[in-house]
Amino acid sequence: MACKDLVEALEAIDSALAEAVTSFDQVMAQPAS
Repeated sequence: MACKDLVEALEAIDSALAEAVTSFDQVMAQPAS
């Protein structure tokens, strides 16, 4: 099994999750009006 590929995939997922959380936080921070 290619451990390097697995690590790179996990890093890509982690990065995507971080971006999604940041976007979600920005949306939730806006006034609901």
